[in-house]
Amino acid sequence: MAQLQPRHHALRSDTRAVGVKVIEHWSSGDKAANNIINHAKWLDSAAAWAERLSVAAEAVAHAFDIAKQDTPTPDEFADAQSDVMKARALIAVSPALGMLEYQRATSRYADLYRTAEEAAERYPASVSDVLTGVGNLMVPCPPIASQADIPNIPITGASTSRFQTLLRSRSRATPNTPRTGSLDAMARLAFAEMRSRMPSIILSAM
Repeated sequence: MAQLQPRHHALRSDTRAVGVKVIEHWSSGDKAANNIINHAKWLDSAAAWAERLSVAAEAVAHAFDIAKQDTPTPDEFADAQSDVMKARALIAVSPALGMLEYQRATSRYADLYRTAEEAAERYPASVSDVLTGVGNLMVPCPPIASQADIPNIPITGASTSRFQTLLRSRSRATPNTPRTGSLDAMARLAFAEMRSRMPSIILSAM
């Protein structure tokens, strides 16, 4: 988790810087800028939640290792059960000795069983507080733009070439030739091209 902190700080700073630039260069961009800056704040809360989750995961893993260490292995149970069966068979041959061995074997098996139960009870008790400390699930990030704010312009690989074609045709046109339709198409394609080059952090929130 410590290795991710520099990346988080860089991502948060870059996001906040985008919001500041929107304020500086977009006269009507206060809403968009606030949304971007709120997204940067969300990155802080998300990082804090991830940090708590990381600490909790390490604590749970440690508690599991302790529980595993304190729990008798399946081989130990198999050996103890085998001793019980052997002692029971010995009773038929030597009742006194067989009964003594049987008591010892059953006592050992009961001890193993009790030890396993105690380890199983300690495990949830040792992790419950840690898991509670993680808190609720992380709240989804606030949208930078709603779907209604985004024009329905398909972005394809051909957008750039069409935009360049329109630019070339516009540059060859005479100044007095009205090209309202082409200009409208150019504006839409220019927006599509801009979206295709927008930082992924903004597009991912749309």
